[in-house]
Amino acid sequence: MKRALRPVIGLIATLGLMLPLGGLAQEVEPEVRAAYFRDFRNLDPAHLPGSPDYQIAMNVYSGLVRYKLGSTEVEADLAEVWEISDDGLVYTFYLRNDVQWHHGYGRFTAHDVKYTFERVLDPAEESRYRAGMSLIESVEVIDDFTVRLTLSKPSASFLTTQLAFRPGYMVNRQAIEDFGEDYSFNPVGTGPFQFVSYTPRENLILEAFSDFYRGEPAVKRIVWNIIPDETVAALALQRDEVNYMIPRDVEVWQNLKAATGIAMTETVTTGYWHYTFNTSRSPFDNVLVRRAVAHAINKQLFVDALLEGLGAPANTVIANGMIGHTDDVATYDYDPEQARLLLADAGYPAGLSANVVYDGGSRFAALLATALQGWLAEVGIELELIGVEAGAWTARRQSGDYDITISGVTRADPDQILTEQFHSTNFPPGGNQSFYGAIDDLIEAQRVAVSNEERASILVEIQQRIAEDVPELPVFQPVYVTAYADYLSGDAPNHIHWMTLFEHLEFQ
Repeated sequence: MKRALRPVIGLIATLGLMLPLGGLAQEVEPEVRAAYFRDFRNLDPAHLPGSPDYQIAMNVYSGLVRYKLGSTEVEADLAEVWEISDDGLVYTFYLRNDVQWHHGYGRFTAHDVKYTFERVLDPAEESRYRAGMSLIESVEVIDDFTVRLTLSKPSASFLTTQLAFRPGYMVNRQAIEDFGEDYSFNPVGTGPFQFVSYTPRENLILEAFSDFYRGEPAVKRIVWNIIPDETVAALALQRDEVNYMIPRDVEVWQNLKAATGIAMTETVTTGYWHYTFNTSRSPFDNVLVRRAVAHAINKQLFVDALLEGLGAPANTVIANGMIGHTDDVATYDYDPEQARLLLADAGYPAGLSANVVYDGGSRFAALLATALQGWLAEVGIELELIGVEAGAWTARRQSGDYDITISGVTRADPDQILTEQFHSTNFPPGGNQSFYGAIDDLIEAQRVAVSNEERASILVEIQQRIAEDVPELPVFQPVYVTAYADYLSGDAPNHIHWMTLFEHLEFQ
């Protein structure tokens, strides 16, 4: 490292806030001091929610395969090579024999693969990823470093959508048994960094794993700080009190672009932000009401006035840039009068009332909720805003206790989105928060398509059906940004999420 790190200063006196920065005595080792607005919820791969848990998980855990840097294609990771049978049903993985678990839990073997996958598939585990992984019919240990997966149906995207993604991260049975219910915040993996400590609402600390099979990373320590106010975090970044952050606030992003000593990675993602309607209960069990809401919102105004370059309007659940994306779907122009007519046709000539439950700490969600309340008031819908902290929001989503909720989803392959969000086997506590199950056959058909052309054709039909039925209403396709001190290099593009792959970072 060419540049010595300054001591961490935790106090921003002008704002009267103490930043929970955990590196006060770390002046020797190269350290990433990251900042994010939201606290952690669960670091168990079977239950990983989103940010910032996923960011930590991708540094702690490994899978049989992983995404290539800057790509949605996969490459070898814990598996050195693999074979796929001619019928696409049998996957045989030949594992590395030099992989160690963190914290002295021994050598990684095929038995860990079997345990990991069978745990996700166990109904009692209630994993949000069980539906996608249910393609696995059996897991057979051939020997300590060979494992065979047999699928119930062939799947062209199995490696990409399941094994390289969250449910494909390997876990250690003994560690899970040792920690029990506390495992969620005591993760044990085989990745480049191992868990050190977590202090709720303050920080989470990782350290480089000296026995990492790809070699010990240049970054020796990660202090991930929870700083609810992005303006505070951005000021800390400019003062080098933190040196890495994920800005989501448009004003913060623009200010950092003009700041000296700050570099950024800005990536148009394969995802979208959306409103989700609970179609299992009134009033959104009526498609006319859902279409009325679609006509009531002004996506272009939202993008122009509130995002200012951090996104583009979206009309479909498969983002531009993904296989099968099409613009040939039903769209709903901003038309308040048409919205009122549809409400009257649905039996609500005098309007109605509903609620929207969302993560109040999410900048995007808060903007979308406030905008929706204003738009719907114009057409006679009184909308109650229920902004709660992340844990409470997750609980409400899992219980189905909402009329509308707000989410952003970014994935590598359409099947991940479709299975998680639209297949009936994944109703809450799974990810299908709309309780929409009308296209199970199409979702399953695109998985086993024999060619990309056939699959793309099915994906087009899926998008058209969803656009007509409106269980979800896409609003915009975002640009994801990471900002960091310019003495750091090697940051990964944020194509399928904020890809905080700290093993690639170097200090200049």
